[in-house]
Amino acid sequence: MARGLATTILVSSFFYLSAQNLEHVPPVLAKKATKDNTALLLSTADLGVLKQQQEEHPYASTLQILDADQSWPPRWYYSTPVYTNAMFEEDKRNRQLRVNFIEGPQNDATYLSYASVYCQPETGQNNHIGMEFISYFKMLNGQMALVDSIMHVGRADTMSIRTTVFSGILRPGFKNDPHGEELSVLIKDSVFDLSMISGSPGDKSVEGVFNLVQILDHYNNVILNWTPLQLSAVRAYVKDWLDKRAMGGGSNSLFKIDGVSFDSDGNILYSLEKIGIGKISRTDGHVMWHIDYANGPLINGKDTLSFHSTANFKALMDADTSFVYTILEHGADSFPLVGGIVFEQNKKTLNFKVLKYMNAKKAYRRGDEAQKGTFDYRAKGGSYLIEYGQFEVPDTAKSNFQDAFEYGKGDSTYGAYLSPKWNFTLGAHRLENWPLPARPTISKNGNKLEAQSGSNNYTWYKLSGDNNTSVTEVGHGPVIHPENGATYCVAVPYGIGFSVSRSFTYKP
Repeated sequence: MARGLATTILVSSFFYLSAQNLEHVPPVLAKKATKDNTALLLSTADLGVLKQQQEEHPYASTLQILDADQSWPPRWYYSTPVYTNAMFEEDKRNRQLRVNFIEGPQNDATYLSYASVYCQPETGQNNHIGMEFISYFKMLNGQMALVDSIMHVGRADTMSIRTTVFSGILRPGFKNDPHGEELSVLIKDSVFDLSMISGSPGDKSVEGVFNLVQILDHYNNVILNWTPLQLSAVRAYVKDWLDKRAMGGGSNSLFKIDGVSFDSDGNILYSLEKIGIGKISRTDGHVMWHIDYANGPLINGKDTLSFHSTANFKALMDADTSFVYTILEHGADSFPLVGGIVFEQNKKTLNFKVLKYMNAKKAYRRGDEAQKGTFDYRAKGGSYLIEYGQFEVPDTAKSNFQDAFEYGKGDSTYGAYLSPKWNFTLGAHRLENWPLPARPTISKNGNKLEAQSGSNNYTWYKLSGDNNTSVTEVGHGPVIHPENGATYCVAVPYGIGFSVSRSFTYKP
């Protein structure tokens, strides 16, 4: 799988040399201890600068593997370049902005994939003109090494950031199809001719956000292009937007696809932020079914629910008589609490039925401006993970840390986890059927600490402060002479990132 590999290795080398230091990795802390030895996969993004916030400690965006029973330091991490406060202030004076984050990690038994988006201000530019946004999907093998990557480049053409941004997945294929495919959403500015909807000759064009779902095969041939404009619910929403615009309201974000994924039969699941969820044919793009949020309650069973604002819509399993799906309900004013939903569609009747509804233990409400989030559920054993998403105002009244996600089984919460203010998880899942990177180990040998692993390239860190979240690099090599009572960890290169030991406190 060599598609785009040479170019992306060059870019990845830049990332590798520019960051990859544990000091810039946002700590994930266990708020509630768990004895479960499951590994967790998550991505993090430091969004403070995008919210125009000065941060106590700027962090890098990361891809992390955590041990559920001891989440800090991480078992393994990969990080992008850190965006410091000084860099942000300099960019702000030049009316610039750089973006650098990782999102949507997932894995099957063979590959782990994630999406990454970044931009760098060009030298000599004093605005967003000419800024390049680069987005790509990376696929890693069981040794966390890069085996495939697809890159896209878009350019901003106005003072506001209006460009092409990508989100989606890269995976080796779907059921009964051995070939790798890329499924992505292209989100870009466009001009709509709305006279067909409004009936007014004056509505010839209007600027708005245009979404395009696209499938590329292994050779970058386009298999499918689809836009939700054909949905009657979308057209009704646009008409409502036109009516509000006539009264001085409305938004130029006409509709937004907030997620796409392959179903087990190879067709495409989609989620529209303000419209609903559905499934389209991968062959010709026709809508196989659609659930409109505005017409709820829509699903009847053990629970009767209306979908209001959802995220992370995906297939759970392909049963003999039904397709089973999961989704995270973000709520609305009339239904404020957030939780995960498991539901099925009967293959014969096409009717839907709720199987399970799980309230998040963190009792946050839609009014807290939570956005995105994930719901990861395993039918076997009933384990689940709810990631809360982003908050407009982080819940950090008592500390610099906020509730990030929870992990549990059935009605019992195993663990609850915290992340630093303005650092949000952009995907959190249980990591199953995956060869976990081995942690290096630390042992005491007289007045020295010795590290052991399959590598000779060791970096030592001293951990201090609250919950050992202050990190200082203190040495290299297999041996160091520690301070009495100090706590240390050691990291070694592993794939594109680093494997990290558990913490070790030295006592003479």
